[in-house]
Amino acid sequence: MQESGAILKINGLVKSFADRVVINDVDLEVPEACSFGYLGPNGAGKTTLMRVILGLTPKNKGTVKIGGFDAFDDRRAALNQVGAIIEEPRFLKNLTALANLEILAAARGGDAYKRIFESLDKVELTHYAKVKVGTYSMGMRQRLGIAACLIADPKLLLLDEPMNGLDPAGMNALRDLIQRLVEEGRSVLLSSHLLDEVQKTCQHVAILDGGKVVIQGELSDIIAGGDTDIVIECSDPAVAALLVTGDRRIFNCRISDSGIAYGVSAETDAKQQAGETNRLLVENQITVYGIACSNQSLEKRFLELTKKLGEQSFGNV
Repeated sequence: MQESGAILKINGLVKSFADRVVINDVDLEVPEACSFGYLGPNGAGKTTLMRVILGLTPKNKGTVKIGGFDAFDDRRAALNQVGAIIEEPRFLKNLTALANLEILAAARGGDAYKRIFESLDKVELTHYAKVKVGTYSMGMRQRLGIAACLIADPKLLLLDEPMNGLDPAGMNALRDLIQRLVEEGRSVLLSSHLLDEVQKTCQHVAILDGGKVVIQGELSDIIAGGDTDIVIECSDPAVAALLVTGDRRIFNCRISDSGIAYGVSAETDAKQQAGETNRLLVENQITVYGIACSNQSLEKRFLELTKKLGEQSFGNV
């Protein structure tokens, strides 16, 4: 029986190749009906984790449950909940999209054949159903890959770097498609290193580095938990920098031709800090032309977290 609120639940997952640990005691929970970004630097173990979930690569230890079914002990029931594209979708290029899906539906059996046209419609390829796949763009092939998943009516889709090679229009179309799938009640777990696109697409994220999950949760909460930059335009940047560097709440103060910028941690009230800096500069006869608190981004938060983990790992060597 499915655990309430979670379509995918991973506990204590470990995967190693020889003496190299690629997935290191990972816990991960993907809620129902959500878009979930699984992020990490190249070589962080993103694709390996998806392969373990699907049983394409054996685990060393840990549990994976899909829709409440153990992915290893009850493999058939678990995988019936899943559609997946690992690396990129593969089709017979000299056949039409319709013919490719008919072959897949015949292999799958059940009601898969009845869902072919519905699936093509969902990915907006109905008008290209009888066009040879070899003429498709990368974006169209990605959408056809998702149609191939949908003929099984999965509750969870695993997409490995789905936006690689797409132009802006293709990314926008894929983003809209993922949103529609979530609105249907499906969950989409996608791995990516295109952080700006993940920020536009996903509701939840997990950040992986060195085989470990650094943080996971709602995207808005994770971004809000990061550092903030305060940017100040003023008449004398050099003196302004000297004045503010005595404040222990700030770090990484930089000088430019037009002013200064510095960071404050999430524990510091950025607006209050900006106001105090404004007062300090004015009291010291420095004209302030403007103050802004920079918007947080997933990319900035990602770099903060992976850098911190890297520093910790280096210190333990």
